[in-house]
Amino acid sequence: MDTRGKIEAIVEFATDSVSINSGLHDEFYEYNDLGIPLAIAVNADIASINEEGVKIIDETFTNLCETMGIDSSKEYEDYDEMLEEASKDENS
Repeated sequence: MDTRGKIEAIVEFATDSVSINSGLHDEFYEYNDLGIPLAIAVNADIASINEEGVKIIDETFTNLCETMGIDSSKEYEDYDEMLEEASKDENS
């Protein structure tokens, strides 16, 4: 997944009210207190991203995949595919 796709996945997860209100992922939100706002700002076209920002996004995406219980090295088409992969692992 390219950087733009990673940003979109981070934003979708981070703004999902079920994810926010469940309390299950509080550690993800606390640890990624820089990556999440950066992804939201870049996604909303109110900030641009440099090389250091890409590293932060990559780390946040890896942490997101760990939180979801999926492989961060796999190429996902989009966030929906990530959700499908996570649900497969839950049902196994």
